Amino acid sequence: PSVSVDHGNGLRTTYTPVAGSLPEGTQVRAGEVIGHLAGPPHCDPRYCLHWGLTDGTVYHDPMLYLKSPPIRLLPHGTIFCLPAYRLSRKFHVFSPSGAD
Repeated sequence: PSVSVDHGNGLRTTYTPVAGSLPEGTQVRAGEVIGHLAGPPHCDPRYCLHWGLTDGTVYHDPMLYLKSPPIRLLPHGTIFCLPAYRLSRKFHVFSPSGAD
């Protein structure tokens, strides 16, 4: 199952595998629950979320639309590790209808 959110600016995000908890057409606000991860997990042994961003024609990297995390000073001698999403711009996109 998938849930899609039309952001009203020409962009749509899709979340898979997510079982929606709201009727189609419901207006939502940032931070509002729109569904829950559905199982069984195909990324065994854990659940995972596939997150896509499209304008209806082209898929975009959704990570580019997030704010960068704040830069923090680390104690001398600390080894800083970038989060995995900063090391790779790859992401999974799923279209249940095959039309996107």
